[in-house]
Amino acid sequence: MKIVILPAAQLELQDAIDYYDTQSIGLGDRFQEAYFAALDRIRDFPHACPRNGPNTRQRKLHRFPYALVYRADATKIVIAAVAHLHREPSYWRSRLS
Repeated sequence: MKIVILPAAQLELQDAIDYYDTQSIGLGDRFQEAYFAALDRIRDFPHACPRNGPNTRQRKLHRFPYALVYRADATKIVIAAVAHLHREPSYWRSRLS
């Protein structure tokens, strides 16, 4: 299944990697590994993650307070946000309209 990552989500990913790199050597790499592991799980089981809206789901990243917010249909998965779980919820909703 094709995965499309919205530009805003790509920026959030890079911002998080950059932040974690400033916190500890290699932590940004571990964040990126958790991100790709979450993408793999979404690709394998797109409808297994909990819903967080009428047409969206989220997959939490292992060991980090982030989740991938996405919408899946029969042909593709759209990653709308790499969302920090302790910040403003639902800020990404307009990205999927």
